[in-house]
Amino acid sequence: MADQICKECNDTIIDREFLICSDCDEYYHLKCTNISPKLYYLKSPIKRRRFQCKSCVKKLQDNDCVLNQSSPLTESLETATRNVTTRKKIITNKVASNSFGSLSVDENFEYSSLTSTPTHVDIGGSNLTDKNTKDCISKLNEKLCELQRKLDNADKEIEDLISENYILKKEIAEFKSKPERCVCILSSKIKNVSNTNRSQSINEVESNLFNSAENKETPNNIESKNHNSTINQKEQHKVCVNEYKKINGEKSKQCRTDEPIPLKHTRKLCIISSNNKNNIKGIAQDYFSKDFEFCHYIKTNAGILDLIQGLDKKLINYTLQDYCVVLIGDYDFRMSQDYNRLVESLLVRQTIQCITHTNIVICIPTFRCAKDTNIFNRKRRLFL
Repeated sequence: MADQICKECNDTIIDREFLICSDCDEYYHLKCTNISPKLYYLKSPIKRRRFQCKSCVKKLQDNDCVLNQSSPLTESLETATRNVTTRKKIITNKVASNSFGSLSVDENFEYSSLTSTPTHVDIGGSNLTDKNTKDCISKLNEKLCELQRKLDNADKEIEDLISENYILKKEIAEFKSKPERCVCILSSKIKNVSNTNRSQSINEVESNLFNSAENKETPNNIESKNHNSTINQKEQHKVCVNEYKKINGEKSKQCRTDEPIPLKHTRKLCIISSNNKNNIKGIAQDYFSKDFEFCHYIKTNAGILDLIQGLDKKLINYTLQDYCVVLIGDYDFRMSQDYNRLVESLLVRQTIQCITHTNIVICIPTFRCAKDTNIFNRKRRLFL
């Protein structure tokens, strides 16, 4: 398409906004036709094609014979303005470009686009332009108020959504932290339950051993049980071992049954005490279960003479690798007042000296016999 030249100013038309006269087919700039860009975009394409330049309008006015006729109500504004003689150009005050008053009104402006109902045209004055402008401004103000109201509603909805989103994020964070807290609580509960079950089981085993030692077991029964266990350990099983020997350069298979398999000796630990509340068995399991096979005899409210009674029969199968620990209680100090009898009687010394095939450890107590005195310091000679 060749460059078009404006008929009014004879300059090349570069902008996309231009008008073509419907009568002479000449091109015009918007500034040459006194039509603002806003008014240009308000017109429809049909009305843009109906544009007439000033020269064509003047020719039509000169050729018309009838002048100053009032237009009927049914006649359009476009045809009515053709018969109007412009006596004086209307000068309006310049306003800001952003306001609606900046829209310049040309003499060819189609007033029918601004009004929805046909009105009378005041040919002789400028009331028509002012009235149409006021109507347009009022409609635009109404639309502006409606848009403002919608914008306020949208802002309110956005604020509600933001607050709801914050609440939901907070709830999600709480839900994520709940499993971790539940795991911590469950692990702590499991530890507590395991500790309580362990202490209960130890107490039950100690009470059962105490009841069995008081009611059922006697030194003869214990001796017979230990004797049977040693007999079972001394039984030697003959195992067939494949042995290859070279005889004249050939291998011969023989079954060797004359050599017994040596049995591993397990060290033993015997604990004798009169206190069933100090959890001696649990402590022994924690420290000696890997190296020793131990047994625990409990005699409540028993003195030293009662604790070592039948000691040689209890330790009949013990060796020098085994140990017997006697924990002396406070019965002799609380109940017995005859300390000389314990010293002068050689029953304790004689009973212990007779046992030479194993190791015996006597633990001396530290109970108080008076308010400010320790028995360990005053009466240690009683058990030496």
